[in-house]
Amino acid sequence: MQSKKFNDKSNVIGQTVRKYRMQKGYTQEQLCQQLDLLGLNLYLSDIHLIENNKRIVKITRLLPLQKYLVLH
Repeated sequence: MQSKKFNDKSNVIGQTVRKYRMQKGYTQEQLCQQLDLLGLNLYLSDIHLIENNKRIVKITRLLPLQKYLVLH
C-alpha cells in the first residue's frame, strides 16, 4: 500500500504532536509513558521520528495521541 502525501510530505502530524507536547510541558519520555497507560506502546525513538516527520502515524495511533495531548 502506497502512502499518500500532503504538500509533498508523508507525515503532517509531527509538528502538531511536538507543539501540543511542549505546550503541556511534557518530555518525549513522559509522553511515551502516558501513552503506554492508554494502551499505545510507543518508544522514545518513535516519538522522535514522528515529530521529525520520519514516521507515518497510523489512524489507530492518532486517537490516543489526540486524547492525551489535546483533550487531557
